[in-house]
Amino acid sequence: MEKEKVLAKIEQINSILVDKEKMIPISGKIFIIWGVAISIVIFLIPYIFENQNFSINQKLFYSLISFIVIFGITFIFEYFIVKKENTKAGFKEFTKLQKDIETTYILSVIIGVILTLALAITGGSFFIFSIWFFLIGMAYYSTGIMFKSIFKTYAIVLIGAGTLLTIYGIILITSNLNLTYQERSLIHKDIFLIGKYLTLVVLGFGHIILGLIIQKDKKVV
Repeated sequence: MEKEKVLAKIEQINSILVDKEKMIPISGKIFIIWGVAISIVIFLIPYIFENQNFSINQKLFYSLISFIVIFGITFIFEYFIVKKENTKAGFKEFTKLQKDIETTYILSVIIGVILTLALAITGGSFFIFSIWFFLIGMAYYSTGIMFKSIFKTYAIVLIGAGTLLTIYGIILITSNLNLTYQERSLIHKDIFLIGKYLTLVVLGFGHIILGLIIQKDKKVV
């Protein structure tokens, strides 16, 4: 009987430890900062590539530096905010789940940067925004599955926006194959502009709104 009580106690302790490992202290400030960073990038990178005074190598170099500086600073801010939230919640270090999620986001950003630069120099820039929607959307979807929360809803919005933008672009391009190169270039620019402002609203402002919701009511997480 005494042995059963001890085993039950051990099981209870293990359960508490497992649950704590799955808990993730979170701050809306992280998403607000990311929203601002994304909004800056959305306007800065196209400006660099549209600048006729830069050679293609200069455009790639300045764009890569911009990505590294802006996203690097954002990840640093995020690190200190998460560390502060962990301390408040009684966590001495980052949990395995936190590390896994952060790794997913970092990989998504790296892949996004590589594909952005590759598409920008190969003439497929009008699909850049769709790629970011899918990458960030899938990253949030994996988080949403873990938390069963607002992240999953936001992920569906991102993936849906990326899908609609991709379909729109394909339909517009395939239905105008008989046009001249100059006319097709104008269509590509239209798709790019639509994608740019859609990304600003859904990814840029979307992150800020998400952060404000979480900051106001952490129960949604």
